[in-house]
Amino acid sequence: MRTFKWKAREADIILGTVIAVFGGIIIGIIKTQDYTIWGKGGPGQGLFPMIAAGGIICCGISVAAEAIFRSRRSLKEQDQTEIVIKSKELYNFCVVLGIAVLVVLLSEMLGFIPCVTAAMVFYTRLLSREKWTKSVIIGVGMGIVIYCIFVLFLKVHFPKGILGI
Repeated sequence: MRTFKWKAREADIILGTVIAVFGGIIIGIIKTQDYTIWGKGGPGQGLFPMIAAGGIICCGISVAAEAIFRSRRSLKEQDQTEIVIKSKELYNFCVVLGIAVLVVLLSEMLGFIPCVTAAMVFYTRLLSREKWTKSVIIGVGMGIVIYCIFVLFLKVHFPKGILGI
């Protein structure tokens, strides 16, 4: 298993930058999906993700700026600390991020509920290493629960896609 080592200050700068870029990607996805921020009847489906993305960007910039402008005394202490990231942790992060991006990108075309259901199947299969049968049961169960709570009970309008779900 490969490990990546950084000094704490470097790791904070990298992490803050990655977080801010991720927030920018969310805004880009919102814009490319043509979600409404504010419509005739009030807030649109893109308002909350836009607010969340703005918060994510602010947090990323704060983490990076704090690391850059840290006092000299704490810099010496931080130089002694190493951050170690194992390749398995990086793999898990990339799987979660990749599947989440695919859900957002494909939900207009395929429908949000089917995309979330498929995402749960792949999360369970790739990260937990469960068998396909168990992964499908968990994914379909989560899809049904999300549909019942958000669509039937809370009346949230998700993209229905070609499947109409």
